[in-house]
Amino acid sequence: MTYRILAVATDKIAKDVVHHLDLRPNSPIEQLIHFGDTDADYKASSLLKMAVIRGSGKRGHIMENDQFSGELSDLAASEDFCHQMYQAIEHLHRASEAFAYNTHKLKDLFDYQHYYHIIVDRLGRLIRSEEINLVLLFDIPHLFYDTAIYQTAKSLGINTVILKQSMWCDRFFSCESIEEFGILPESSIAHLPSYEPYAINENTIPELFYMRGIDQNNKNAGRLTMRGAAHLLMFLAVSSPSKLLNFPYVFKILRRMHRIAGRFPNWRDPFAKFFHIDSLQYFETLAEFENNEADLTKKFVYFPLHLQPEMTTSTLGDQYSDQLLAVERTAEMIPDDWQIYVKENPKQTGQMRSPMFFHRLRRIKNVHFLSSHADTHELTDHAAFVATVTGTVGWEAICKGKKALVFGRPWYVSLPGVIPYRNGLTVDDILKLAFNRADLEQHTGWLLHRAHAGTVNRIEARQIENFNIEKNSLKVADAILDLILKRTNPTFHASESEVQMPNDNHRSNE
Repeated sequence: MTYRILAVATDKIAKDVVHHLDLRPNSPIEQLIHFGDTDADYKASSLLKMAVIRGSGKRGHIMENDQFSGELSDLAASEDFCHQMYQAIEHLHRASEAFAYNTHKLKDLFDYQHYYHIIVDRLGRLIRSEEINLVLLFDIPHLFYDTAIYQTAKSLGINTVILKQSMWCDRFFSCESIEEFGILPESSIAHLPSYEPYAINENTIPELFYMRGIDQNNKNAGRLTMRGAAHLLMFLAVSSPSKLLNFPYVFKILRRMHRIAGRFPNWRDPFAKFFHIDSLQYFETLAEFENNEADLTKKFVYFPLHLQPEMTTSTLGDQYSDQLLAVERTAEMIPDDWQIYVKENPKQTGQMRSPMFFHRLRRIKNVHFLSSHADTHELTDHAAFVATVTGTVGWEAICKGKKALVFGRPWYVSLPGVIPYRNGLTVDDILKLAFNRADLEQHTGWLLHRAHAGTVNRIEARQIENFNIEKNSLKVADAILDLILKRTNPTFHASESEVQMPNDNHRSNE
């Protein structure tokens, strides 16, 4: 059998892997269409930004000479169409003016609906006309263009292979559908003793490089930085250029930003990544909680919020992309004398945090919102259990012997100590669950055995000393071919029969 693949690969590392797949001699790949940057067949981000720009890709812009095809009538008629469209619209919202400087110009819900219908219809025609029989994604879909491609492929019955970098820089996961992410087949549990356990202690848990610079103290007050001021000027240049010359207005905003920054610790720069005028109210509200402390003598559940928008909630969280829904479900479960200690993500900006967010949060009587410098490790240690959508705090909790209630699909959902939320779940159900470190080490070793060697993300690649992109790309390409040809199983799969890996000589002859 030959494969006609549509690959979504925008990351430098992923693009190099696609290049090696495309050039491989005697390959079962007959055709490979690449959605990536300007050097790909199609520029993927042009679908997110609705941009028709020079250098849209080797084949031009995907919407050139477009017309209705009707290829996606089955998707539009499906029972879960509205759910899929809602998820895609949420992902598309990442390029609205509240989230980015370079934005699309969609104004209301109806614009989003129209655009979604147009894009999936166009993608359906492309997949049909090119006779695509497999879609390859180098991350969980969450940027609209990958979401639309994934949903279109599934509606047409096209197989998908999804890769996801793990928190171990030299290992990545795989699955064939989003719904299977994190699910380890029960049929293989009997084989666990044959896998080397993964030793778990404070020294072996990988450092989360993306949380570097986050402190747990409030010794020194912050200040407005040059970067923050530059973000204000950029925002005004894009949204209201005339106000740049209104010096009293600009000075007033800068003074307000300075006051806000001074109410947070110096490591918590409120305006380091992005500025929107709505951010001011968000940070002023957040500053009201900076003196809130946790009473560790009380019974409590620790619920740290995710950074949003991110794939961890917008896709893997499904309906719990609305994090407050998860907080509300937790509040319904716990006794009246328990607390839910909620801590904001230290990198969160005003995005997805309107005044209505805090109004809804304050209505939950058990919730106590903590300061930005509250010690997350101390809170995990003293909590009855932690609750999260898919956060790494759940992994950290089970490594400490604490149970983790999860509302989404984290990579660790099948490990001991993790309780996926379900209707009717009680605190007693959670508290009576027993697990031990040896069992967790064995299951984690099994998970890593099922993962694939290599790196599929440039950010993680930076953490590897003497990283060789050529060797890595060949290694990842080998793993992809093994997955495509069913010579190895995906990391995550609901059920399966074990297959034997071929030797290296067999692989290299493909």
